[in-house]
Amino acid sequence: MKQKIVIACGIGIVVIAAVVGAYWLGHSQAKTSTPPGTTASNVHLIDYTDNDGAESTVALSGAIGDFGNAIRSDDHGAVMTLNLSHGTFQLDITDLAKRFTTVVGTTAFNRATCSGNVSVAGPASIVANSGTGAYKGVSGSFLLTMNLDETVTKQQNCDAHSKMLGQIIVSSGWGKVSL
Repeated sequence: MKQKIVIACGIGIVVIAAVVGAYWLGHSQAKTSTPPGTTASNVHLIDYTDNDGAESTVALSGAIGDFGNAIRSDDHGAVMTLNLSHGTFQLDITDLAKRFTTVVGTTAFNRATCSGNVSVAGPASIVANSGTGAYKGVSGSFLLTMNLDETVTKQQNCDAHSKMLGQIIVSSGWGKVSL
């Protein structure tokens, strides 16, 4: 009788371990955010700031897993330099930045809450020969979406010219990169 109990307990432990293992494996895979059909060369970029300044925080995942800050330069933010922990490279965001600036200037604000949102998407190619460190020789491009949510002071016009109270600007998207 004791042998049957020990064998039953042993089988029970194996079954529980298999169920827990399958559960853990299924949930760890479910957290992956890589879209279907992607390859190791795909990279996801997310960048955010809470102001109109040139510097923001950036993180990349996928074929490049890194983080750091981004600095927009030139008169219209035409180049975004990604200063990452393993090196740097630049993105040409000229067209995206121009369209974003144009759309922000014409944003319709909710008059009751004095808040507005804009979203613009477009390509951002990696600037040739801009890679340093681990990114020396990097090439490729991203399709980025820039989103802005902003709240301004309640004034007569309640528009983009009103004093800003708070904002978040997020750029994100997938890219195909060769190293």
